[in-house]
Amino acid sequence: MSDELYDDEEFDVLTEIKQKRQLKLKQREFIKELSKKRLSKHEMDELLGGVEAL
Repeated sequence: MSDELYDDEEFDVLTEIKQKRQLKLKQREFIKELSKKRLSKHEMDELLGGVEAL
């Protein structure tokens, strides 16, 4: 039974991977929203710089 369970380290790694995927997904959605608003290139760069700093 214990073979099926992840040890803490594996679980942490999987959790981290999931969080990174969710963040990338949110960034993509955010970029799509920004492109709909037709911001200037400078404004886009500023906003994206703020997102990546998170």
